[in-house]
Amino acid sequence: MKTVNINEIDLNKALFHFDARENEYISRYGFPADIGPYSRNAEETPKVFFSKGVKGVLDLIDVWIIWRMNKDHNNSQNRDWVNEFLSGAYLSDYEKLNITFNNIYDFFADRKYYTVDLIEGYDYLNDDVDEVKKSSLLDKEKFMRLKITPWKYLFAKEMYKGKVKKANMEMEDWNMHTISGKGVEPEKISLIIDDNGNDSALMVIKNLYSRYEDKNDFRILNEFMEYVCEVEKS
Repeated sequence: MKTVNINEIDLNKALFHFDARENEYISRYGFPADIGPYSRNAEETPKVFFSKGVKGVLDLIDVWIIWRMNKDHNNSQNRDWVNEFLSGAYLSDYEKLNITFNNIYDFFADRKYYTVDLIEGYDYLNDDVDEVKKSSLLDKEKFMRLKITPWKYLFAKEMYKGKVKKANMEMEDWNMHTISGKGVEPEKISLIIDDNGNDSALMVIKNLYSRYEDKNDFRILNEFMEYVCEVEKS
């Protein structure tokens, strides 16, 4: 498998994908288009997701943590959580944050980041549909007509808050994907490593975060990075 040093990557243009599969598998099969276990209730068609540039990666992690917060603590019988989440109060619920931070840390400790050499117009379309945005907006239209609370839309709105640059259904730079049904061939994939040969996804996240200046862009990532520092000190 090809490798690329993180210090040699064009941080504005590179396309990043994280994955848990073994490099031996990826070297043989690449990234097949699929609907992953975390997307089965959101995606309609198989594809491969990626983020554009350092900002795209960090925005994705920011949203991913918030998504995980809801996954960890949501209970259909717990009305208090619905109110806490939709109001944004969970962002200062440190007991719940620590549970989710631990889960996110373990999640990325078991994954690696790769660059994918994709061609716009052939491998992906910049104006392709984000199916979560689509489903949420359609949910809003349907239930508003019926004068019923559009819960799916409200939860998606909270998770995507501050990250939506396109008001329509088009995908954002942090949550891009290949054309439906199209995977990524092995020769288009490079494993990201640092000067010491470290290839963990956490290394990539820490490196990119340290090089990104405007930390005010994030809702929860800053607190997670503080958590990572504390964990790795102990």
